[in-house]
Amino acid sequence: MIITDLLADRNGEIWITTFSGLLTFDGYDFRNFYPDPRDSTTIDDLLLYKLAEGKDGHIWIGSMNRIYRYNPLTGIFKNYPLQEYVEYPADAQPMVGNIEADHKGTMYFGIVSGTGYNDYPGLLRYSEAEDSFELVDLPNGEPVQNVYGMFSNEKGQIAIYSDEGFIIMGPEGTEFQSNEQLSKYAWKDGEFATDMVWDDQGHLWLVTNLRRLGKIDMSADSIAFWDFEEPYNGTGDGSVRIGFDKGRLWVSHDKGIELFDIEAGRFATPENMLSRPFTTFLKDGMDNIWLGTGAYGLYSI
Repeated sequence: MIITDLLADRNGEIWITTFSGLLTFDGYDFRNFYPDPRDSTTIDDLLLYKLAEGKDGHIWIGSMNRIYRYNPLTGIFKNYPLQEYVEYPADAQPMVGNIEADHKGTMYFGIVSGTGYNDYPGLLRYSEAEDSFELVDLPNGEPVQNVYGMFSNEKGQIAIYSDEGFIIMGPEGTEFQSNEQLSKYAWKDGEFATDMVWDDQGHLWLVTNLRRLGKIDMSADSIAFWDFEEPYNGTGDGSVRIGFDKGRLWVSHDKGIELFDIEAGRFATPENMLSRPFTTFLKDGMDNIWLGTGAYGLYSI
């Protein structure tokens, strides 16, 4: 079972999206949500990518071609087909792989084409008043295309990594750095970000396919890089992921897990800890760490 995302809701229940459907875990038992072609209020996808909880307690789920909204009080799923908001080609395979909320609780949805189309809008904003979605553009009026990552922090800022570059939306406005501007940083040939996370000091960190960790400083217009302890072997690793907990960054790659001490500025390979790589990282409200994996199930640490 490939786990794609984890969410701890306001009641402490763990939600799990996989390529085999949607599950929850209450600490004792798992519950599956099965499609029912005879019931339009059920979820009718198995390939699921992303989770988020709205300010009203509703659960948002991203899939291919659709967005779902689940009401825990009624047990009803509402289906929002993407084709109603963006006219994608039939073979575009638009995937909702990112969902985040801003400082007002407004929900944003990042979309990427599974077949490589790069000339269609990739960022939607949900309007509660209209129960509908609207396109979000860059500050220059151009559309945001192919959103590969969206990451929010406690200040309500959302960092977005797209075909156009890095975008940070927040209460004080939107910052944007194009790929041309980003190219001046110390990237290696063929290198790209695979995941990002905010720490508790408001710093934004990224990991790359070439097993490097980067700290983004938009105000200083710089990115500082560190190599992983596990050396780059010449083969790009698109599975590299990152999480944050208590002054440490958890970094996962195809050989296992490393920890980065932010204050000390160095990596360490953890002893007596899960060496299997994770696909998604979650710290719940009780400070428990949950790791979803691509082949080994769900772990709690």
